[in-house]
Amino acid sequence: MIYAFDEYNNEGFLKPTTYQWLIWFFLCRGWIIFVLSAASRSQGDDVLPILLPNMNELYGLMLSSLPIAAMMWLIGLRNRERLRLNRWLQYGQTLTLVCLVVQTVITAKVIVQHAGHFSWSYGITLLILFWSLLYIKTSKRARASFNNVMI
Repeated sequence: MIYAFDEYNNEGFLKPTTYQWLIWFFLCRGWIIFVLSAASRSQGDDVLPILLPNMNELYGLMLSSLPIAAMMWLIGLRNRERLRLNRWLQYGQTLTLVCLVVQTVITAKVIVQHAGHFSWSYGITLLILFWSLLYIKTSKRARASFNNVMI
């Protein structure tokens, strides 16, 4: 056992780090924006173009974050008896990396469509995606949270 006892859940699996959860919520930002615009019923059509001016970008973000949303839900259902689920969650790091790359490509495509004009929102988005990609790829703690090793 390498990590402290409080870093494991009740079933003995290593819990994802707070930074992993923040990365996953950032990857699901298309769904968050969609829910926020739907929650403001009368002004939803006005709010959505402010948050994401390109509707194709919203659809791409929502589609690319579906596997992450499913993984966030399934990681809470992990226990010793669900062997197939545990086997599927071993690919969580790869799935997160693929979704990060897909969202980076979507953001780069939008920047190219704007003729490369600088925008703080897209610059910060690319920076967050880049650092998240580095963290998920290099962190031993993030890699260990997807393993089926139990205490």
